[in-house]
Amino acid sequence: LLLCLAVGLLAHLVVLGWRYFHLPASYQKQQTLIILVFAALAYLPLLLLTVLPGFLFDVLLLPWELSILLLALSPAGYAYVIYRRNYLGLDIFITRTLTLLIISLLLLSAFSLLFYFVASDLSGILPGTLLIFSLLLGGPYTNRKIRHLVDLVIYGRNAGYQESIAHFTATLSTDPQLETLKGILREVGAMLQVRQMVLMLVDPGDKLVVAERQRVDEDIEPIQVQAIEHLLNNSSVGASVRFKNSDHPIFRQHQWIDYVLPLSTSGRVVGALFLGRPVPDGYLNAEQMGFLHQVTNVMAVAFEAIRLFESSREMSRTLLEIRNAERVLLASQIHDEPLQEISMLASSLLQLAKQGNPDSRLSEELGTHSQALQNISKQLREICAGLYPPVLQQGPQWAVKDVVYDFQQKTDLDIRLSITLPDDTLISEDVTRVVYYLLTESLNNVHKHASASTVWISLSRMENRLLLTIEDDGKATSPAALSLSDLIRGRHFGIAGMYEWTGLIQGKLILEPRDDGGTIVTLSAPLDR
Repeated sequence: LLLCLAVGLLAHLVVLGWRYFHLPASYQKQQTLIILVFAALAYLPLLLLTVLPGFLFDVLLLPWELSILLLALSPAGYAYVIYRRNYLGLDIFITRTLTLLIISLLLLSAFSLLFYFVASDLSGILPGTLLIFSLLLGGPYTNRKIRHLVDLVIYGRNAGYQESIAHFTATLSTDPQLETLKGILREVGAMLQVRQMVLMLVDPGDKLVVAERQRVDEDIEPIQVQAIEHLLNNSSVGASVRFKNSDHPIFRQHQWIDYVLPLSTSGRVVGALFLGRPVPDGYLNAEQMGFLHQVTNVMAVAFEAIRLFESSREMSRTLLEIRNAERVLLASQIHDEPLQEISMLASSLLQLAKQGNPDSRLSEELGTHSQALQNISKQLREICAGLYPPVLQQGPQWAVKDVVYDFQQKTDLDIRLSITLPDDTLISEDVTRVVYYLLTESLNNVHKHASASTVWISLSRMENRLLLTIEDDGKATSPAALSLSDLIRGRHFGIAGMYEWTGLIQGKLILEPRDDGGTIVTLSAPLDR
């Protein structure tokens, strides 16, 4: 009877093993491995520690009661793979239980074997104490190895989740911008094979609005933060899952949503991550959910940093606008009042000098003072032009020509200019101003830092956008590869200011190295402002 039982149990293990090795890599293969491990833990102690030693040596290394009790692991394995989807915490419980069970069986087996081998030759307390002490010393190392193997059985191969968390944290720390957050969302979707994703972030009105979406075409209305908080109130895993909350309006209105995870910081919900069903498995295990919780925590902290960073950028742009308005006002005030009066006074003094005796000392002094006032008038005009160049009122074509002419007079740069922008193109003065300042700053950088000999400048139109391109053949500018936050930390305020000027007109600025050496600066600005 025992022989038939042993053959039957071994046959069950062989069938499971054969099925596992012949299945392609998939969720089904992972589930088969879990059942195989549960069955092995149920059958092998009975066969190897009870039946076989009793049959060969008339010795029981494991009592019958415990061996029979372990047989319950076989149906427990089937129950686990059936219900693990419905209980996310079950993965964690099973992982810890299996680890403890395997360590206990190994220690018990090792102790039993060594005890029976040495019992006939050694006596006393000391040998047994040394034996137990040596087994306990190996416990921590054995625990780590077995825990790793159990994780491999339950969750599959290590997907590098912790390394990814470190990468995401470092990326968001160095470049706290919304585009960075969107890029990380795409990486997370690729790692978990989740095709449909939506990231919603809180707006000033305390509503969640869509910030990024992946393969979701339907409209998603803004959601009150309280609705997300209510959805998560009854969740023990910090996330809401469709099979537990299918009656909630969010799941009823959006059939593609299977998981909802909050972005929370300091006890406040600042966003939410909505996930569709992953492919091909159709569900996320506890390890993947733990990874998502870490991702959302990183995103929540990063979003707060992004809001602070964007607020500082908005303040910087406002200050730019205020400074520009003050420059225009100051130039107007200088031109309309003191400059006009000085010009009139210089003209009057010159007339008085001409009316008097040309050889008299008074006439000479009047002429000298008149010339001095004319010089002051010229300096004030130059100051006015620096505060608010008159060429800005004539459009970007003339603004570009003016900057190029000025640099050709002051430097030995070979500047090759190409303007294909039609003269009748309607362009706001704001765009012209940004073109003027960006070109000036770029040429200053080329002249001072790039050691270039030739600069190519192109001003053109592509559809409904203005394009300004500046290329040089000098040394590639190292800040070209830095993000805006890195530029500010590195005190590259000139280039950082170029980004801020671009932001004023909702444009796009790209700095990149040139293949043959040098740097390419490209400004793209909308014409419908």
